[in-house]
Amino acid sequence: MKIRNIVAIIASIALIIITVFVIYYSNIIKYEREITPPLQNTTTSKPSTTTSNQSSTLIEKFEELLKYSLIVKIISQDKLQIQYYDSRESKWKIIERDGENLITTFKNIIKNLESYGLIFGEKNSSVIVVFFEDLWCPFCSHEAKLEHDLIEKVLNDELSNVEIIIMHLIVHPPPNYGGIRNSTDNSCTLSNLTSRSICIITGVIPLHVILEYLYSTGNLTLTNKFIKQVYDEVNEAYVKYTTTHTELRLPDVKDYESYARKCGLELLNGSKVLCRGICINFLRRVLQGHEFTFNYLGFRGTPTTMVILRNNYTMIVWEGCIPGIVDLKIRESECLGYERFLNLIKFLTSQ
Repeated sequence: MKIRNIVAIIASIALIIITVFVIYYSNIIKYEREITPPLQNTTTSKPSTTTSNQSSTLIEKFEELLKYSLIVKIISQDKLQIQYYDSRESKWKIIERDGENLITTFKNIIKNLESYGLIFGEKNSSVIVVFFEDLWCPFCSHEAKLEHDLIEKVLNDELSNVEIIIMHLIVHPPPNYGGIRNSTDNSCTLSNLTSRSICIITGVIPLHVILEYLYSTGNLTLTNKFIKQVYDEVNEAYVKYTTTHTELRLPDVKDYESYARKCGLELLNGSKVLCRGICINFLRRVLQGHEFTFNYLGFRGTPTTMVILRNNYTMIVWEGCIPGIVDLKIRESECLGYERFLNLIKFLTSQ
């Protein structure tokens, strides 16, 4: 994914967030009927009026990080504010938007992220950090250190009142569910995917199945080793592609046969992989996470990072890396700035 300039980031994120809060609610009920029982529309009290004051304090303390983000605040059930930094005028601006059932929708988004994502830390934490993962994304590798250091700090109780959620967002290349089928060539979808299914899967999806399996084991060391190995190969492939203009050869499941066998993936001829039995459980969760993120939240690019303030009805979203901070040729370069982001999370948990 190319690094966007700030104007492009603002425009794309604004579209995403407006989609989340205005269009999302009308679609979620239909989706929920397929995956879980329908969500109930409940009456909820208005959010605290201190949200704006907190936002001003955040911007004052963390402007260099936040000015590449979009800050969305729910004001009431029918009104939200979008706060962003206009680089052309060098100042912050606020846009108001009308909607329906916005507080309820905000809570439903959290509920579904927790249902379809991989969770580290305790539910009901006041601060939620969501990372959207694509194992073929070259820039995601530069967020991996932040992602997994935060997970370790949460698991070791070095960060309290923080919940981390990992979501699958497969956009390199755009997902083609025609490439997921069963032995009778019928579509293998969430609605008909069962423990007796036999699916042939291709592309980066098998790597996400492996990642889902590794996270399920609780072995974070092995998981980190797998992720680092994949991202190192992805980085190297993109650097070679951009400097020598040779064919882009991204890693696939054949490079990770030992991992594949453990989670029930069976390698076939070419790049096709057979998934059945326990593998179907991991495949289902991968597709659930992707479907909710891609089709219902509306995110289209990686890396995307979201910080949710549960009790203040606020979402902070970064799509992509901060311009100038990441270099594909430098393995240790960062996406958002590790120390700045960590300090932001520590500050939010102290409030």
